[in-house]
Amino acid sequence: MGLLYRCSSCEKEMVLESYHQGRSVPCPWCGGDEDVPQRLDFETVYAARARDETRGRTLLAIAVASLLLACLPASAVVWWMAAGSISMAREEQREADPLLLNARVIAAVGTVIHALVWVGFAVMRIT
Repeated sequence: MGLLYRCSSCEKEMVLESYHQGRSVPCPWCGGDEDVPQRLDFETVYAARARDETRGRTLLAIAVASLLLACLPASAVVWWMAAGSISMAREEQREADPLLLNARVIAAVGTVIHALVWVGFAVMRIT
């Protein structure tokens, strides 16, 4: 999980690691050679990735707990926080951590299930 870099030939994204700096790398999509700049800031990317991993681990644990405990607000908040972290990673042109992606999916499923249960209870109460 490195830095996302856009190919100048085909405009598709490829993932670069720190050892690619200053080298010519073939694009996995079009096969064209792409010269990678020497001065890419991988330290910031690695620090952000470590923060995302910690955040993802915490959010995943909360998402699973809220799913099992049927806590709608917690699921919704985790979904919102994970989506924000994923969006921030993409804005910074780096891959989103898989733990964040999983937390977002589990929280979304939990939010939908819990909302449907609450609506079902409300309908049963009205009738």
